[in-house]
Amino acid sequence: FVKGGGDGFSSESTVTRTGVEMTSQQSSQILALRDRDQKFDLEISSIGDGILDLQDYALEQNEEVKRQNLMLDSLSAKIDNVHEHVENVNGKMKSTLEKVGRKGDKLCVDIICLVLAIGFAAVIYSIYKETN
Repeated sequence: FVKGGGDGFSSESTVTRTGVEMTSQQSSQILALRDRDQKFDLEISSIGDGILDLQDYALEQNEEVKRQNLMLDSLSAKIDNVHEHVENVNGKMKSTLEKVGRKGDKLCVDIICLVLAIGFAAVIYSIYKETN
């Protein structure tokens, strides 16, 4: 900027490179705009750094999701094998029970009776032990 003549608004004015005169107030406003632009640039740069950090986090999460996906696929295959095995065992148990002549619902009753019998035997044994 070059100091120059007056414009009627101020006793001091500035001439720009293009030859247009500016008052000191206009000059200070332009300087304020430049300062504000520099602050904006710093804030934009800070936002850009934050976005790069977020990108790094997103890439790390993507890798973790891929690893967990592989684990889930492996687990799914194992679950399918176990399910097939359980179905085979259930089928064999059903055919065995049919050969013996007892239905599957009676097996539950038999197990409950067996547990109760063992429980009664334990109670009788503890009473017998206390009396002797």
